[in-house]
Amino acid sequence: MSLVSDRDGPLVGAVNAQPRSLEISTDRLSPGQHRITFLATDSGGLTSSASITVSVADRLRYAAKFICGKAPQASAAPGIYFTAINVHNPSDGPISFEKRFTVGMPEQKTGPVTRFRPTVLDAGRALRVECPEILRTVGGDASFLEGFVVIESPETLNIVVAYSAGGQSGFVETLHVQPIAGIRLPVKLPDLVVEGGCDLSVRVRNVGTADAGASTTKLVIGRQVFNLPTPPINAGGTVTLPPVNAPHSGDFGYTVTADSEDQVLESSEANNVAVVNCIG
Repeated sequence: MSLVSDRDGPLVGAVNAQPRSLEISTDRLSPGQHRITFLATDSGGLTSSASITVSVADRLRYAAKFICGKAPQASAAPGIYFTAINVHNPSDGPISFEKRFTVGMPEQKTGPVTRFRPTVLDAGRALRVECPEILRTVGGDASFLEGFVVIESPETLNIVVAYSAGGQSGFVETLHVQPIAGIRLPVKLPDLVVEGGCDLSVRVRNVGTADAGASTTKLVIGRQVFNLPTPPINAGGTVTLPPVNAPHSGDFGYTVTADSEDQVLESSEANNVAVVNCIG
């Protein structure tokens, strides 16, 4: 027995002996639409399958501004700046999220970007990301850094940032609290469309924003049906399939359908069919 995602491949799970079954639990499916297929093969080698479609929303992305350290006069008002990014899990279960730091430099230059680091926050719990962690993780000998803490989470988090600054006295002179909203980027999916020529050749284009896997294109002319294997197509790419060998003369027409066997999950399923009319 196995479970396979057409986007992420085989899914790992546990096989139970009595009664024999397969159990899989995962929160690692990539964003987008998945066709999850269950395959079972008996002792005689006979195989059966069943599929469902699952939509996985893109991860929420939060970008919280940080200002840390003793500011040089050219960058900000003289003083020492502090940032505390408070993250709260409002759900009833644990949330696994990732965070990284990206630094902005003067004169429109980009600074270092750290790798994403995983964190688990239990239900109702909160944590805080502060300047010492940011400075230590980014590294170097900079005494002042500005940039963003980027947090990616599959579920909603409450994120509030507290900014404070101390002047000549060393005591806090300013304090500002800012909630941070998360955004979801659009899910990228392929979108296949077809064009046919009067030489019975077919062009399949992927007008979507993601690569399309292998599929089948169906051409119907009269009572003849041709199922044409179609290779993977990159986003924005086109493939031309060899002409089919079907007798025709005079005026004729035919219908061609992209992804006729629903092998590719697309952003639109309404533009897969083209009707071609040719004048002999």
